[in-house]
Amino acid sequence: MYTEKNKSGKYSCLKLMESYRNEKGILSVRTIKSLGRYEALIRDNPDSYEEL
Repeated sequence: MYTEKNKSGKYSCLKLMESYRNEKGILSVRTIKSLGRYEALIRDNPDSYEEL
């Protein structure tokens, strides 16, 4: 599992992602959980991204 920061307009969204192999054996990724807006997360706790 890993985190991914996606830019959507003027905001960034932070997501928890997982890599897996689908039924054909091809490597794919899926979103496990959306953690919310990156800017709001950093505003509340500046070290929160590193703590993940």
